[in-house]
Order: sequence, then structure tokens, then C-alpha cells
Amino acid sequence: MYNFSALIDDGVAMDMEGKIEICSRLMIGNMEINDELDGNCIADFTGEQIENFRNLMIRNNKKIVLLNCSKPVTEQEYYKKILRKGHLLGVENINVMIGSNDKPDEAFVDGLKAVCKIGAAYGIRILLENSSRTFLSTDKAISQVYEKVRNQYSGLIYNPLEYARLKSHPFFHMFYNSRLKNDIRFLRVNDGLFLDGNPVLPAKGNAEIKELASILLARGFKGYFSFITYFKKTDFIIYVEVIENFKRLLMEM
Repeated sequence: MYNFSALIDDGVAMDMEGKIEICSRLMIGNMEINDELDGNCIADFTGEQIENFRNLMIRNNKKIVLLNCSKPVTEQEYYKKILRKGHLLGVENINVMIGSNDKPDEAFVDGLKAVCKIGAAYGIRILLENSSRTFLSTDKAISQVYEKVRNQYSGLIYNPLEYARLKSHPFFHMFYNSRLKNDIRFLRVNDGLFLDGNPVLPAKGNAEIKELASILLARGFKGYFSFITYFKKTDFIIYVEVIENFKRLLMEM
């Protein structure tokens, strides 16, 4: 059936055991995590910490499908360590960090190329995500960078709310004309309003989540429908409401 994944906010559960428990209650086995857990960066995990973490995932029948990184691609030592530790933990994809001050210059592209090369060596896909707060705010901007590093271990995270915050139609303006449709590995399940960018439940705003999910599935999408924190106040009930709302949309397609 469909692949669902979830990033559990620290405000809902702080430690990994708590995050696993929340995912189990949501009936989701595919987890997204940030690179810092229990006060420690995964890049700096000891062998014992890696083993304990790995065993915890196995016992609870969970896997890490996305690891969010917190340092720019120019910090190669960090990415060497995070990818090596990620490989030991069975991580499928990493989301590289793009800061608001980053620029698509030669240093950035060279850094991204190097990270993609390391990722390929470990069999971990390197992903870029659009954001209204960085230079990766439009499909055109993403294409200009992504096509320089594109390979079988690269991909994209499609975030419709970030396009809606720019008052751009995520489906009719961005997806429809994109040359990168086949590179989408995650679709963020979120929605918001053109008026003020405020978040709303899926299909209640202008992010065209129903259209995006429908067209991706029609194209044979095998990636993940990703549930993340996007409301200002997040609790367990918000996750339930968003997921159940999206499930209803899928059943209507």
C-alpha cells in the first residue's frame, strides 16, 4: 500500500523511545529523525550507542527512512561521519541542511557533489528540500543546482506548504512544469493559506496536497508521504488529525 513516514516533534516526545512509542500509536513504522538525539549528535555516537540504537529499532520493528542534517554541505568531516553512522543504522536517505545564508555558488555545489559521492558509497540517497526561506525556493532554483549533482543516489523532498507561502501553486505552477517529477522521494503532507501562510489541515488550504498526491500515485510513486510538524502548536492529536484527514483524501481518489 502507501508508505507513510513521520518526524516526531521534540515537544511531543524527547527521547528515541518516546518517539518510537508515538509512531507505534500512529501505526507508522518508517521514522524520520533529526541528527541530534538525547542531547547527542548521531555523527558523534560511540559504537555502543550505535548498537543500542540499532537494537532499539529492531525490537520495535522500525526503520529510519530520513535523517535531517544540521550542518552545511561544506562541512565534509561532519557528513563523512553522519553517513558512516547512518549506514550502520540502516538510514535510507539524508536531508542536507540548506541555510538561509547559503548561496548556490561553487563552494556549495562542490560540497554537495562530495556529499553525494559519499552517500553513493554507502548506498544512502542525498535529498534536497524546497524552502521559502532559502535559495531553494522555486523549482527553477532547485533544478539549477540539482542537475549538477543528479545521480541514482540523489532525490528531492517536495514541500507544498513552502510553495504556498510564496503564493505559488505547488501543483499548477511548480510540479506541472517541473523536469524533476521523477526525483521526488518524499511528499510533505501539509497545507496552508496564500493569505498569511498559516497552516491548515490537508486539502483545507492552497497547497494542493490532494492534487499532488493523486498525480504522484498516478505516476507510480513509491516514495513516502511524510508527516511533520507544521502547526505552531503540535501534540499527538494534531498528528492524528492530519494523518486521518489525509487517509480520507486517499480513499476519495
